[in-house]
Amino acid sequence: MRIYRENMILSAKKWFKEFVDILPSDDGVKALDELFDERGSYGSDLQWTHVMSVFLMKLARKMGYFQVCGRIDFVWYEGDSVNESILIEHENDYKGAIESELPKLLQHKSKKDILRVLITYTWTDKPSSSDKIKQTRNIILGGVCAKIKKSRWSWKGEFLLIIGDSSPDEGHIPWDKYWHGYIFDKSGRHKNLNSLSVHG
Repeated sequence: MRIYRENMILSAKKWFKEFVDILPSDDGVKALDELFDERGSYGSDLQWTHVMSVFLMKLARKMGYFQVCGRIDFVWYEGDSVNESILIEHENDYKGAIESELPKLLQHKSKKDILRVLITYTWTDKPSSSDKIKQTRNIILGGVCAKIKKSRWSWKGEFLLIIGDSSPDEGHIPWDKYWHGYIFDKSGRHKNLNSLSVHG
């Protein structure tokens, strides 16, 4: 088991790097990759949600936390602490992520700084061009930014948005290019983690 902090919040940048680095070697992800190779499909959104749920539970353990599911999809606690350290919402539909899951994450009261993570996707009902995918990613970023600006939420800690891309050639896109990470502040401004060499 690896512990990454000594009584400090795990940074959004570090969490995103671990997420992207470890996900490709996950057994559930590999099984879905094999399904894609055999059938040309990853199966249903429900299958992916299940794979992601189990993966996050294993990632929590590897990083020295334990995961509990509840009103917030996934809450990570450090060691035997009763105070949450990381809150994660996962939503395949980006519209639902912005309208329903984002408020739950940012309205949640905490006694200390915690990491809040929202994971969603640019998925559409049909194959999309690279331009359309980028456009959808910008819609998600704009929607999150607008929601934060209009709100009076004053959360403690960092907020990390992770967007997984759809792709015209989704079965062959490298995992580290599939994911985009953004850290938002309370005014709605954001930093693109992919441009900060988090994979290096």
